Amino acid sequence: MRWRGRLALAFCLLIAGSCVHAQLRTVWQRPAISFSEKMFPLPDGSGVFFTGHHGWVSYLLPLPDGRLLRQVFYGGEVASITPDGHWLLTIKKWGTERRFRIWQLPDFTLYREIDIPDIGGESQYVTSVHLTPDGTHILAAMYGCDWYYYSCYPEVYAIMLIRIADNQIVWSRSQPEGLNLLALSPDGQLALVENDYEVQLWRVADGTMLYEMDILVDCATFSPDGQLFALGRWDRTITLHQTSNGTLVRTMRVPSDRYAIQLHFSPNGSHLASLSSDNRVHIWDVSRGTVIRSFIPHNERTRHMLFYTNTQVLTLGEDVYTLFDSIRLWDAIDGRLVQQWAWMGYGANLVRFSPDGQTLGTVTNRYYWSIFVSWSAPEGAPRNWFYAVYGASNRSITSFEFVPGEPAIVTATDRLLQLWDVRSRSLRWSVQAHTDRLTDIALSPNGLRIATASYERVLKWWNAANGTLLNSFGGHLGGVTAIDLSHDGTLLASASYDGTVRLWQPATGTLLRTLTGHDGVVWDVAFLPTINALVSAGADGTLRLWNPTTGAMLRAWQAHTGGVYKLSVAPNGKIIASFGEDGALRFWTHTGELLWIYSPAFDLASFAFSPQFPYFAYSVYSDRVAGSLLVVAMFSIPGDVDGDGCVSDSDLLQVLFAFGQTGDSPADVDGNGVVDDGDLLIVLLRFGTGCE
Repeated sequence: MRWRGRLALAFCLLIAGSCVHAQLRTVWQRPAISFSEKMFPLPDGSGVFFTGHHGWVSYLLPLPDGRLLRQVFYGGEVASITPDGHWLLTIKKWGTERRFRIWQLPDFTLYREIDIPDIGGESQYVTSVHLTPDGTHILAAMYGCDWYYYSCYPEVYAIMLIRIADNQIVWSRSQPEGLNLLALSPDGQLALVENDYEVQLWRVADGTMLYEMDILVDCATFSPDGQLFALGRWDRTITLHQTSNGTLVRTMRVPSDRYAIQLHFSPNGSHLASLSSDNRVHIWDVSRGTVIRSFIPHNERTRHMLFYTNTQVLTLGEDVYTLFDSIRLWDAIDGRLVQQWAWMGYGANLVRFSPDGQTLGTVTNRYYWSIFVSWSAPEGAPRNWFYAVYGASNRSITSFEFVPGEPAIVTATDRLLQLWDVRSRSLRWSVQAHTDRLTDIALSPNGLRIATASYERVLKWWNAANGTLLNSFGGHLGGVTAIDLSHDGTLLASASYDGTVRLWQPATGTLLRTLTGHDGVVWDVAFLPTINALVSAGADGTLRLWNPTTGAMLRAWQAHTGGVYKLSVAPNGKIIASFGEDGALRFWTHTGELLWIYSPAFDLASFAFSPQFPYFAYSVYSDRVAGSLLVVAMFSIPGDVDGDGCVSDSDLLQVLFAFGQTGDSPADVDGNGVVDDGDLLIVLLRFGTGCE
């Protein structure tokens, strides 16, 4: 039977070209997340759920690695998870489809959908919700009202128990005054409820109140054994009470002038963590009622905190004025930061690698300002950032480049050319470069010169040290859409609305030749490193390869249905990435062979090859879910075992030398766990790809 499988694979390769496609293997990714209020760890500690973008998108962050985040729910906010990790509750609070969803983990199978009950009022939402530990019921607190002349009246508060199996309301209690669910006991039998200015203990089974206390509180939690509960009171104290009758056990005063807004016991109940409204976390010894450690987890706002282990605390918060949100792991005993997982607060519109490939830069344009962030390209850790604030919405950064060997970037912003010091977040110099909006910039390989293009049809050549204009030249009959410098810095290629590509000597402004052939606008142009060639992308949907020395067109092919808007070329010059009006990102060899089509679920914002092949970065966004994702991936061609962009003798030798090996091996091209005939066939049938 084995020979039949080999024959089938060979037949598939011969007929389809390849059963194994070029691909992007994610190295790390960072979703653009902000406004996440809570996190829900898996009971085994293997990950944590949280929700961003005002409850639109939910994610699973694997721990402790934390480099790959999985988007798991759209239009749903993670709200509760059972102690055994089997059941998870999400909720959609707003819109026409307001409902609870119950999922089975770990395969995220949807078990049940339940419409959120209507308690009255045109505006209503769920204020607090819990799954009972056995996963059979939902305990929810709700609020509703009608709007009259910008005021919300009358108000309705309700708490109800819903049986999941048949979507039935077991009991419901409502009133016009404040009514809120504070905490659910670990066994799911009791609930602490805030009723106006009182704290009450309710029996969950029938909603009966067992006793009440005249206390004004902001938060509450049960101990792991359910024998105690803690209350964060508005008089800046934390009180411990016996669950059986509410008897006061201990009073602990918060060592600041703010009250506690969150409380959480350690798994063994020996310690209590409190988060105060002054952004401080205090770790308490429960038996003594004393603070053993205080620290500020995030420099702007800490939204949520909880014990991860008996000696470690997880915090979710906001840093650097909403630029970064992060989850941090702290040693609760000595206050030491153990680990951090960070991501962007907003999506990236532009991505670029530094010349050495070690840094990835992103620019996010938001209304009247732009954010630049530099990331460690290998790990995805944020390094530096700065804001560029402008007075008009159309003055966002349209292009940027790293200055080789310096912590600096050059940016094109409306009509301004600017040089920024990334470390000090300061502007070194700024000049009005053109009389119309800049469309693109390019830096010479040594970083000493800058070329600029704009809609005014003029190209300019600048001294990068001080922004002095060295040369200005033109000839295009339409605005210049894109430019690129050759890799020795002696040639400048420009693309234009006039349908031509022009080659210049930038130092003198001499026009060397004009390349014609595109039908319509030429949107992008790029030199191919190591190859004497130039590629252009046009509104006619074609990619065209040119000899810059002679001006001859080497080849042309239909790349997209609709215009081709953007290009990026691999550092070996043999792989071209193109993005077009059809919404697809396509990868080609320089000979015009299609390697792979990537059709992202979201819209593609920007992409770029790294100087360190085969790394590739891209960002996607979606208005539908207000989400964005920054990804660094490894690009691979089937059969290219050594990753040099060419399927050659060296790849064949690596497969032969590794033949018969099992496990994870680069020579296992088809990924079946063993280096065998199938891998050899792929290399043979793809032999020569990208090598011309």
